Amino acid sequence: MVIFLGFMTGTNALTRTDIWLAQNLALQIGASSEAIITIMQGISWIGGGISRYIVVVLLAIILWRKIDVRTGVSYVVMVVATNLSSDLLKAFFARPRPDFVPHLDGVSSFAYPSGHASCAAAICLGFIFFMNGKLPSIWAKIFIFAAFIMGMSRIMLGVHWPTDILGGWLLGSAFAFLGYALVRFLGIKST
Repeated sequence: MVIFLGFMTGTNALTRTDIWLAQNLALQIGASSEAIITIMQGISWIGGGISRYIVVVLLAIILWRKIDVRTGVSYVVMVVATNLSSDLLKAFFARPRPDFVPHLDGVSSFAYPSGHASCAAAICLGFIFFMNGKLPSIWAKIFIFAAFIMGMSRIMLGVHWPTDILGGWLLGSAFAFLGYALVRFLGIKST
């Protein structure tokens, strides 16, 4: 689905929808609340670079303590594989970022799929799956919301098209499912 959507991003119907949604969701200095812009920039900061991997290491430590060390390591490998796949797909599709409003976050790569959205989905859904029913439902809902708001922040900051986010969520979700399935298949403790 991620690759299919990547090829579809250049079609007229998706382009029109992307432009309409992005224009209606993008924040702008002077026209949008500074507090909302700052909050979205903070959310985006958590989901990128070193801060992303600090979160991953902390969650892996929880998995290690609640399940075992191999589950924690498998979780880290799954997130790193998601990030690498996202980078490879960005280079392959070479989709430009939106340019109709000034970007409210620094970017240096292509747009599709969103690395923030793919890693957020892998981190959040992967943690829910790898915890294998040991995560209270309120926390599972918080993790799902975190993946959602991470993707939305990227559209609101004007650095991604909505289909970039959708592709990222699909990619990250696929890695979360596959990573957990592999852990189960290899017999790594998950209960």
